[in-house]
Amino acid sequence: MTANEVIERLCKLQAECQEKFDYQRSADCFCGQSGFGADHVHGDDYRNDGHCLEFIENATREALKQYSATSLPSSPEK
Repeated sequence: MTANEVIERLCKLQAECQEKFDYQRSADCFCGQSGFGADHVHGDDYRNDGHCLEFIENATREALKQYSATSLPSSPEK
């Protein structure tokens, strides 16, 4: 995967979280594929309170507790 593909997938994951929170938290697109677009992604009007990112981090850490280094799941399919 390219760096942009990884960033786009993480941004889409953040958008899924934001949808579940009924858009009550600010989580603007950071990959440039939606929202303001690439030319405004990090402009003065960019808003992200970090709530969705914290949710993703905590969920990932909880999932990782379930696996040892030898039992990590295989690569996810797209």
